[in-house]
Amino acid sequence: EFVRWYAPYQRADGFVPCCVDSNGPDWLVEHDSHGQLIAAIADCYRFSADARFLDQCWPFVVKAVGCIEGLIEADGLLPVSVSHEGYLAQPVHSYWDDFCALRGLRDAVDLAHMIEDRDAAARWGGVAERFAIALFGSIERTRAAHNLDFIPGSVEWADFDPTATANAIAFLDVAEGLDRKAVEHTFDKYLSDWRRKRAG
Repeated sequence: EFVRWYAPYQRADGFVPCCVDSNGPDWLVEHDSHGQLIAAIADCYRFSADARFLDQCWPFVVKAVGCIEGLIEADGLLPVSVSHEGYLAQPVHSYWDDFCALRGLRDAVDLAHMIEDRDAAARWGGVAERFAIALFGSIERTRAAHNLDFIPGSVEWADFDPTATANAIAFLDVAEGLDRKAVEHTFDKYLSDWRRKRAG
């Protein structure tokens, strides 16, 4: 019911609003929502196996993939945004946006296979593969440039964002390209800081 209500707020160009409230859709520039809509549709279909639901939502998937493709810049990543509102002071290239887009692209490929649209599956699979290479390559370049032993949250800030990293692993399941030691250091650092704060 939520997906059926939310998805029609998508713009004609495929851009998905970050949220909708009593004032209508919020068009703040965030790029996580496009992939999140595809993922929500995919998860609903996986749980329900409701072919009618997938048929109704397929146009939203196609437009969202088109939006992501159109946004990808020369470096292979999505443009700067305020992402999860964490970058309102200075929009950045947020890896959180890219993680969500990668999950969405891969889910779109799965859905295309389910409806036997082989052409879409093949084309989107190529987009997802190139996007993943660009994403994980960028993370490693940012780590090297700033001598980081953890996974950064963005290109420009090279910031510590364990929540985004945790979601990439547990919620989005797009962690295979992350350096294992850097992932471990990310959560060791988080836990150490939490214990320090708790201890006063």
